[in-house]
Amino acid sequence: MRAETVYIGWDVGGWEGKHDGLAVLHWCGASGLQVLGSPVRMSLQEALVGKTLCVGRLLAACGSNVSWERAVIGIDAPLGWPREFVQHVVRPPAGEQAYLPSGPGEINNHLAYRLCDRVVHEWCGKKPMSASFDRLGNNATKAIAGVQLLGENDGALLSPQQGMISRVVATEAYPALWKDGAKKEGQPIEVAAGALSGCELPEPGSDECDAVLAALSAACYDDLTQRHDRGLPVLCLPWDYLGSEQAHLGDEALIADEGWSGRRMDLFPACNCHLGRGR
Repeated sequence: MRAETVYIGWDVGGWEGKHDGLAVLHWCGASGLQVLGSPVRMSLQEALVGKTLCVGRLLAACGSNVSWERAVIGIDAPLGWPREFVQHVVRPPAGEQAYLPSGPGEINNHLAYRLCDRVVHEWCGKKPMSASFDRLGNNATKAIAGVQLLGENDGALLSPQQGMISRVVATEAYPALWKDGAKKEGQPIEVAAGALSGCELPEPGSDECDAVLAALSAACYDDLTQRHDRGLPVLCLPWDYLGSEQAHLGDEALIADEGWSGRRMDLFPACNCHLGRGR
């Protein structure tokens, strides 16, 4: 079987245990998005430690030994750290004050939250976990190591830090925002269920289901960057935020440092987005 582009979803678990969810989708013309193989829950520890993590291994784990030309991988974990946190850890140059939170509210602590996290909190009413302060850091370190191996073994680019378009792209996904109430156990919302109407979804709240939603994010990302116009849900990508009224001077460089997770456009103020579409 041949699939020109495969969309892989990786719901990243911690370093220990079998908590990695994997799923693969591809586009079947009039039939829309279809699952390749079967979504699975497993451990990628061996592939990471052995430095053998690659697109082929992810496909094989789902029983999807297909011929492919491109791969877009949606990863459910932060793929970057708050800039101020990195600078704080390596310590500021002599004579410079280390970062101190200046605004009220936990979300405004730039040691804990990235720009894209603060945007989600302001526009979607949800506060993401902190990659640097919360247990999510366990998953983030694993995901970032995985992306590095995908780069070494398959030439994968991390989006947006390293580029937006390549034969293999790794992009940050946020499955919680595809669910009713954005809860772990929530049912996939109508917009997600519609896009996946040809798929038999795993149990809501499972790692396998989150992996399918991460793969959906990868397909939506590809729809925009490749201009496929297949009617998939629209994501808010960095240029949309940077063209909005909420953007500030220096945010583009901040996104390049910290990364960005594509979120559903319908969660964002309609009047302020689309300004950068088509870039």
